[in-house]
Amino acid sequence: RDTNLAIPGQMNGVVSERVAHFVVLKVSGLGLTIKWDMKSLVVTEISELLWNRTSGLCGRRDGSDTNDWSYADGTEETNMNSFLQAWQAKTLGDRCLDRPKTKHPCG
Repeated sequence: RDTNLAIPGQMNGVVSERVAHFVVLKVSGLGLTIKWDMKSLVVTEISELLWNRTSGLCGRRDGSDTNDWSYADGTEETNMNSFLQAWQAKTLGDRCLDRPKTKHPCG
């Protein structure tokens, strides 16, 4: 079900606001903050409440870089393109690039 959230606004424990050029969503009960530049950059921050309770493109968030390329079932991947495509959301309208940029964004 689609729901619109005003900016700034608050609904069901989610707070939205504009900070500089970002839209910021804070889910306080989870300790999750999502920042979006309304273009192509998404930054997530989690509190210690979610430490070692996540999986995805940044691993388990447990302080170990040995599981950063793990799938939800714990298996490891060595090919970046395969890994990114496996985690790609299937429900979004836009598709990610097949060949992601590997150049450092600050280079």
